[in-house]
Amino acid sequence: MRLPRRLASDGGVALALAGLALVEIWLPGAPWVGEVTGARGWLTVTALGATLPLAWRRRRPLAVVAAVFAALAAQSLLTDPVEGLSAIVAAALAVYSAAAWLPRRPALTGLGLAVAAIAPFAGDATDAAFAAILAGFAWLTGRTVRRSRARAAELEEALGLLERERAANAALALAAERARIARELHDVVGHSMSVMVLQAGAVRRLLAPAQADERAALAAVEATGREALGDVRRVLGMLRRDEPGDSPAVPERLAHLEALVEQVRQAGLPVTLTVEGTPTRLPPGLDLSAYRIVQEALTNALRHAGPASATVMVRYRPGAVELEVADDGRGVNGRDPAGGNGLVGMRERALLFGGELSAGPAAAGGFVVRARLRVGGHGVTGSA
Repeated sequence: MRLPRRLASDGGVALALAGLALVEIWLPGAPWVGEVTGARGWLTVTALGATLPLAWRRRRPLAVVAAVFAALAAQSLLTDPVEGLSAIVAAALAVYSAAAWLPRRPALTGLGLAVAAIAPFAGDATDAAFAAILAGFAWLTGRTVRRSRARAAELEEALGLLERERAANAALALAAERARIARELHDVVGHSMSVMVLQAGAVRRLLAPAQADERAALAAVEATGREALGDVRRVLGMLRRDEPGDSPAVPERLAHLEALVEQVRQAGLPVTLTVEGTPTRLPPGLDLSAYRIVQEALTNALRHAGPASATVMVRYRPGAVELEVADDGRGVNGRDPAGGNGLVGMRERALLFGGELSAGPAAAGGFVVRARLRVGGHGVTGSA
């Protein structure tokens, strides 16, 4: 059976002190050991009684103080104590342990036991003063260590609480951003479905009377589309129940990025917009998500980069659109580059269209956000 770690380490200290005491008794001659005049038998028994109990100094501090000082008092009563280090270290360690591992009142009781055991056997005023200083210093050191340990435990608990709150806030931010994306996509889907229903109705009215089957099929498409559109509008109404009805200040498409860039310039951040490749018509949901990524990246730069300028690059590639927003301000925009609610939302939007997003300090300084969204890509709805 394995001993607990503390008992094993304290047992090693106790055995080391016991060995030192036996050396002082039976092999005198070290510079710190005076002449041994007492009975070595009694000295051995009392020395072991003053050192071996220290193996339990953190488990039973008050009992250890009582045992150690009772043994030292018995040594003074029965024979002449050895003038060595083992007894001094044992006494100081016992008082320290009581102060470090017990609440204030039991710790004071331990100090009182030590003083009561020492006082009757103090040879003169010098010995008494030395004993008092030693006991007081050991006790105050133990109390200081106990307070430091308590503060460290409180700090660890507070850090754990902050970490749990950070994780909860990140989860809430992720849920809120997903709800926001869902609301926007419902707008896009609702509009597209309205167009589909209108076109189906228009085609049905253009058919000849003899095309009864085709007219019936289109009527069914139209009816199903209207029913689905009603469901979408009901869900959208629920999502927006507590949302203010402000409309966006500018159209939210990549084709209208210049208006967004101008707004950011007016807010105080110089921005340069560059478009590479031939702009193509993007699916509405992807177009909106790409716009939002640029918008959020510029908002972060405006808030956190400090005095800086920014560049926005939009690249139209075959089957993909690539975005890059970089600033030359403070390297991580004054925040953790791996966190932040804005980055959570941007990653979700990139994943929604089978893309990827990276964000972090730029090699030449500042902060850069890069995203690639696949046109026609299938989204991933897992967490970023």
